[in-house]
Amino acid sequence: MKKRILHIYEWIVIIFGIGIPIYLSFLMKPLFPPFYQYSIYLIIALASAYLFIEIYNTIVSFEIAIYYFFLLSFGPLTASLTAIFVIVIIWTYKAFKDLKLRGRKYFRSTIKSGMYNSGVYGGVYLSAGLIYRHINKGGSLFTIFIVILLNEIFFSVYAILSGSKYLSYLKNEGLRSDLIELAVYPFGISMYLLYRHSGFISTIPLVIGIILLSYIGNRMSSYQITLGKRLTDIKKLNKISQLFSSIIEVNTLLRTILEQIFNMVKPDSLVIYVESPYENKKIFYHYNGKIIKELDVGTIEEYKDIVQIPLLRGNTKIGFVGIISEKKLSREELALAENISEQAAINLTNAMLYKISIEDPLTGLYTRRHFESRLEEEIDRSVRIKVSFTVVIFDIDNFKQINDNFGHKIGDEILQRFAKILGRYTRAFDICARWGGDEFILILPGTSELQALDIAERIKSQFSSKLEINGKKLKLSVTYGLAEYIPDSGEGPEEIFHRADHKLILAKKKLKSKKRK
Repeated sequence: MKKRILHIYEWIVIIFGIGIPIYLSFLMKPLFPPFYQYSIYLIIALASAYLFIEIYNTIVSFEIAIYYFFLLSFGPLTASLTAIFVIVIIWTYKAFKDLKLRGRKYFRSTIKSGMYNSGVYGGVYLSAGLIYRHINKGGSLFTIFIVILLNEIFFSVYAILSGSKYLSYLKNEGLRSDLIELAVYPFGISMYLLYRHSGFISTIPLVIGIILLSYIGNRMSSYQITLGKRLTDIKKLNKISQLFSSIIEVNTLLRTILEQIFNMVKPDSLVIYVESPYENKKIFYHYNGKIIKELDVGTIEEYKDIVQIPLLRGNTKIGFVGIISEKKLSREELALAENISEQAAINLTNAMLYKISIEDPLTGLYTRRHFESRLEEEIDRSVRIKVSFTVVIFDIDNFKQINDNFGHKIGDEILQRFAKILGRYTRAFDICARWGGDEFILILPGTSELQALDIAERIKSQFSSKLEINGKKLKLSVTYGLAEYIPDSGEGPEEIFHRADHKLILAKKKLKSKKRK
């Protein structure tokens, strides 16, 4: 509702603030200085408006002194029309700049903001001028306060309707802007007095002073903004670096890299391509700000013309980040993307190195050493949160005979097949590892022995099958043993493992006795 009221308010200000001065200009002939004088003043006003000064959230430009000079010297209608004309030109220029750099959405938004500002200043100078002419003629200092007050009313209403906290707005923007304008408007009084007593030429030094102040103020505020932005970017980059360092899973890290570059640069979309220097693996992802999608590595040539930032670890290129954007990226945006990519390359290399150190190369499951480390962690967690977990050990039946009869290639394929079934029937936070040879082991957090029994039976059922390879029949089956860890039982990693292993041995003996019968 508030947004709708704000929209209506903006259009009321635009229609009346611009429409009334233009309508009055048709009814009565506004008083203007000679054409050459007005042209020079207009050029100065445009230059001063372009060279605006930004202090924190406050924007001020010295052309308001020229509007005020016109108000005192030639009347409120001249000041109002000049303000409208100058603001429309400056904001239209800004809008076309935004169209090129940021797209149509920002173009429309900037045009509307320019129209609103034109309406505000058109209305303010017309109203304040009428007060000056008919209520307090000769009180140019008093009229400054009227101009500032009317201007503040317009922007205060806007701040309230846009949802800003009013006291915060006054403190951070409104009062600061009013004080600066209070210092600028007396330049308009000086111009008025000089023009009235000594003519146009006498105002030239003051006009030159306004331009110089505008230029110096603009350069100083630009430096301040750039410095502030760089400090902010450095803080963000430090946080991003810490975030990357905290992630050791490669796919999670890749998503995070894409998200962080997207948030900093705001492109249309991104791609990231990575080749692991430690294993024969290539990853290619696309991200549009919402969805991450895996791309076919064979389509990489389609992205050769986009902006590519290499991912370098030393002199080794491990991939690239590709930026897809209709807008032209600024030097600052490219520098940010390069800084993030540089940090990303280091962390990606570390994550890939860590991955191969904890991952079995044949099955892609965790190694025995990593499992032992995670088992200790899970015991600590179980004690801390008072929730049990279950360890399950699987052993592929007659695996030595499979290798002897069918060869190690078939044996490896069977190990990979079982690993895929484990991945399919376990959760993302379950821990699956290859214990060694034909043995696999699981940690199922928050799972009782009864629940784990159901999971183990499903895995066993999925793996058990009969195959025929080169005319030979192959029967696949698996045996398991499991043990539940109870918090505060005092058991260590070795005890819980040996209980599960003992049950596996018993199950194996039972299977052998069945075969003999």
